[in-house]
Amino acid sequence: MESFIYVITNPCLVKVPTKVSSKSGLVEPVKIGRARNVPKRLGTLNTSMTENFVDRLVVKLESERDAIVLENFVHELMEPMRIYTSDGSSTEFYAVPYQYAISEVKRIAKKLHFKLTEFHHMGYVGRSSAAIVRNHSAKKAEAKKAKQVKEESKKIASGFCFSMIGLKVGTKIKFIPSDLEVSVADDKKISYKGNEYSLSGFCKEFMPEDKRCKSNTYQGPKFFSYKGETLVDIRKKHEE
Repeated sequence: MESFIYVITNPCLVKVPTKVSSKSGLVEPVKIGRARNVPKRLGTLNTSMTENFVDRLVVKLESERDAIVLENFVHELMEPMRIYTSDGSSTEFYAVPYQYAISEVKRIAKKLHFKLTEFHHMGYVGRSSAAIVRNHSAKKAEAKKAKQVKEESKKIASGFCFSMIGLKVGTKIKFIPSDLEVSVADDKKISYKGNEYSLSGFCKEFMPEDKRCKSNTYQGPKFFSYKGETLVDIRKKHEE
């Protein structure tokens, strides 16, 4: 069965310093892979990107076995130029100019005596410009929402005072995870069995083991309630 080797780049990827010793400067990461159906493969890759991949080279080999051998040889010989993720996992991307990757694929194929049929266009157009815009807009919206949540969390964690929600010294509130009752000691602290704690400090000290998070850091107001409502919800109502 025929199979293909492709060399592709994507303009939305962050450029990286080239690892080719004779070259310098920044290059677009180059992906080198194998597929039976290149248009379908690129269509899949494009769904997670804000721009379509560009096919720099697509070559057909006479058998899938030849394609596997060529791909393995290319990956092995270009290992020093491979890009790794932050956790050390390998990728099919290389820090090289795409012209260099093309010449290497052709050089290695010639050395192996493989016949290549080169295609300048595989008959696909990738996603429509409208689909790219939708994908890009969705990613921007997700990033904006994540930023808002983070800022809100910081605001809740650092800026909370009992006076914001009208609770006075001596008011009883509950620590939700274990249903403990504590008292408001001052504008930012609570009292329990004669000792004073910040809301987050109390969480660290008295959070049940099965409910602790790995970092053991907590946004205190989320874990306390007054008359059945969390301090966070009460604050939001007051601010509205």
